[in-house]
Amino acid sequence: MYPQFEKTKIIDGIVYCNVGNSLLLNSFGFGYKDINNIKINKQVSIFVNNVRHTRVCSLIYDLERNLYLRFKQISNDFHDDMICQFFYKSRDFECASCGQFYQGQHFKKPCCSMKSNIIIMNDCEIYQINFLSTFDFMNKKTESKNEFLDLHFGSIIDTIILGDPVWMVWRN
Repeated sequence: MYPQFEKTKIIDGIVYCNVGNSLLLNSFGFGYKDINNIKINKQVSIFVNNVRHTRVCSLIYDLERNLYLRFKQISNDFHDDMICQFFYKSRDFECASCGQFYQGQHFKKPCCSMKSNIIIMNDCEIYQINFLSTFDFMNKKTESKNEFLDLHFGSIIDTIILGDPVWMVWRN
């Protein structure tokens, strides 16, 4: 199924991406307890057709308290029906399947595989956005969750080589 609320809108050269609303689940397996606790760096890595761009972005609300990310249009190959896939880092989230809470920065192992479960963010930061076409959506829709799990529950080898996965990312 092709998601509707994650579609991109372009108005006067400004791109608007619907991040969501509190307690609304997105097509990538994430939900938010409180939409006000979503943060974003001023400059975000944005991938369009596998090409990396860096843009200054901001978060805005509409009258119905939906949260949108906005930035200037990147290129001509960027179009309205692309889907925003957000990549998150978080120190406070829970598994919706079993209700296990994860707080702090030292996550040893997940309660379950979490690959097919919903992750509810109590707070989070968006650090990357991939824009997917209708053709890429089904093949790439698990990338953000897989990267989230790798980032927060790195293997022992990853921890030895890279250090604590969450701490290293949050230090910058």
